[in-house]
Amino acid sequence: MLSINELIQAGHVIQLGNNNYVKYSGLVAIAHMKGIKGIKTEILIQDVKAEDRITEEESEEGPVKTIIKTIKPCRVMIRATVYGHDGEEFTSIATATQYNLKKNMLPYLYEMAETRAKARALRDFVGIGLTAWEELPDYEPEARPKK
Repeated sequence: MLSINELIQAGHVIQLGNNNYVKYSGLVAIAHMKGIKGIKTEILIQDVKAEDRITEEESEEGPVKTIIKTIKPCRVMIRATVYGHDGEEFTSIATATQYNLKKNMLPYLYEMAETRAKARALRDFVGIGLTAWEELPDYEPEARPKK
């Protein structure tokens, strides 16, 4: 098993302020060392918000109104279960909402909820108490935080 110092040296830990956060990649690496058998995820909740927008265009017959229905997901909750080769199971849930994601991550609501749930279950499986960087509300994959 890798120590925290080894995780830091391998680039799997990010320091923000006075806190250390483990990266998802580090959790996966340790899980393979420990003997992960697999991960299963399932959607528990998917609240959606429907919005109608009416457009009006002129045609030869006169004005034509079109109703455009837009479905916007507002909250997704996912459960992840990590399975070990020795029969261990670790389950966790996580959510993603328009309130805990940056605007540019909103199209990836499902993916972020899944990554967060998997990270939490993996942390239990490998025995790491550090919060995963991807679980942070302002996580941005493009950002390059200081190590």
